[in-house]
Amino acid sequence: MDTRKHDKKQEITFSREAVERAEDARINALRKEAAERQRQTGKARVHAEQEKVEAQNQAAQAQMQAEQANLQAQQAAAAKAQADAERARRSRYRAGSRSGAAGHAIGSGPARELLAQLNARRRAG
Repeated sequence: MDTRKHDKKQEITFSREAVERAEDARINALRKEAAERQRQTGKARVHAEQEKVEAQNQAAQAQMQAEQANLQAQQAAAAKAQADAERARRSRYRAGSRSGAAGHAIGSGPARELLAQLNARRRAG
């Protein structure tokens, strides 16, 4: 009977050890799952931060392009205004010389005096 009792105790001991190993394995598996979830969460956080930075960079680049386009439009408008002013000046000059009022187109001062001298020489000569 001692051997049966001893075998029974040993069987109980082995069963307890098996249960303990199973519990330890379960706890280890849960820890590994938690670590993996934490790693995935960290990875997702880093990825989200990278996307955020990339979106900010794209927005900044788009804003710079818009500002550059605006500047180019302003420069084009200024060039057009300058060309229009030059065209109008030439048109006034041509209109003045056709109507015989060249003095108005030339203005006043030394140029007007030279024109008067030339006209006087023509009449005298």
